[in-house]
Amino acid sequence: PADLSDPQAIAALAAEVRERFGRIDVLVNNAGVGLYIPSYESPPEMVRRLFELNVFAPVELNRLLLPALGEGAWIVNVSSIVGKVPLPWMPLYAASKYALSAYSDALRMELDGSGVSVLAVHPGAVSTGFGANALDGELPANVGGRQRWTITPEQCAAAILEGMRKGKRTVVTPRIGWALVAAARLFPGLLYKRLAGANPHGRYQRPS
Repeated sequence: PADLSDPQAIAALAAEVRERFGRIDVLVNNAGVGLYIPSYESPPEMVRRLFELNVFAPVELNRLLLPALGEGAWIVNVSSIVGKVPLPWMPLYAASKYALSAYSDALRMELDGSGVSVLAVHPGAVSTGFGANALDGELPANVGGRQRWTITPEQCAAAILEGMRKGKRTVVTPRIGWALVAAARLFPGLLYKRLAGANPHGRYQRPS
């Protein structure tokens, strides 16, 4: 284990991995943390830690370990469904995942022809302790029928392996997530109203 918010710890981890394994076939960037409070209530130091773990750490690990990735290797960046469609009850978490998603798409173009493939993974809720370890706030119990979006870690891993086997650039899991992505493209105004109206934090109240 390593503190991925610490650049020195990241460098030490990368050095250890290269020394122990030499060539790397699959690099999975899955570490991250949640933040489920309004953006206007989020302290700057908390926002920095969020982006350090969710964005800066995978970018730095990829930079340090890319030389060890040979022909046919994969970089798997685990983003989130909110890296495609933001939700108002996790605005800054969504921002960090959007950044990771955009970086993954650009990195894929950067590495085109190198023999290294980049897969961006956009899961819904995964039944782990992730929500309990958030920097602050809690995931809503069932906003938008959350049970339909929840998968097991095994299901998520299977979707990733299938995506790699098929040479995909993007994986959305469970597949109902594609309906949300399509709605955001086809009916952005309607989806905006639905999501804004479902915000468990309620409307912003201007200080008196």
